[in-house]
Amino acid sequence: MDYNANHSNCDDASKRKYSDFGTILKAAREAKGWTIIQLYMKVNQLSSKGKQIVSYESLLRWERGAGLPQIESTVALARALCKPDIIQQRLDFIELRKKRPHQLALTRSVV
Repeated sequence: MDYNANHSNCDDASKRKYSDFGTILKAAREAKGWTIIQLYMKVNQLSSKGKQIVSYESLLRWERGAGLPQIESTVALARALCKPDIIQQRLDFIELRKKRPHQLALTRSVV
């Protein structure tokens, strides 16, 4: 087995998962008819600590699939959007990252 080939499969799967999360986040926001600024304000209002937990730039980055929010931010996003499955999407990504490249290849061939 070629490690580099498997490693590249892992990177591709990771990028797809980020992109999937961003697509779901953006679709949920747009379904509410909110701008990204409105989502920013709503999420920060729902912060359990009563302070800003997400920035406008972070929301943009997450929607573009360039990263994932911390769990507290994810929970606030899910609450603001009334979309609890966003939490599961983030958890799925973490599980995907824990799998080794050979497990990813096996998972893809089974599914």
